[in-house]
Amino acid sequence: MSLQNVGHVERARGNGDAARAAYREAAEIFTALEDARGVAVSLTRLADLERDSGRFDDAIAHYEDALQRFMALNDHLQVAQCMADYGSACRRAGRAREARSLLAESALIFREVGDLPKAAEVLEDVAALAVEGGDPELGLQLGGAAAAMKRDLGLRSGRRGDIEIVMERARAAAGEAADAAWQRGCTMGFHEAVERAQVD
Repeated sequence: MSLQNVGHVERARGNGDAARAAYREAAEIFTALEDARGVAVSLTRLADLERDSGRFDDAIAHYEDALQRFMALNDHLQVAQCMADYGSACRRAGRAREARSLLAESALIFREVGDLPKAAEVLEDVAALAVEGGDPELGLQLGGAAAAMKRDLGLRSGRRGDIEIVMERARAAAGEAADAAWQRGCTMGFHEAVERAQVD
């Protein structure tokens, strides 16, 4: 655990190699201790570092390894978070189909375990992915569904301003169809939105 914390500090200081070494050593020790959860958490920390360093293939490999371990532990919350992070790495690597599948599944699991704010946040990521993929109307529908969900939870509609920027871009691209797409999303419900996101 101390090595994981050292990794966090080194990462925050911009010392990627030192952080990488600390996370790997932590994973090795957890492996020797047969602590499957500790190994999985160390792998996700390492994957986060690789993702944010632009080393997407390494990040994806670590997320996949960690995801299998969390699934074996039947830890639904960690599975959902790992899927979300894994999907983020795929999105940044240009692997849109994988990203969409992982993010949509993550949103469903977050909702099932009761973390509704996180489910809505991940749905926003799926909406942004749709816009990036050239489907602004779908992006607006999913963004509207996420906004309605956050409104019902008493949360602000976006985070850090990023989703608002993406939705404004979608509105410009969708033109006259923008308002109808957004309103459709606001009334479609969470499960319908996720199903809509998963349609090829």
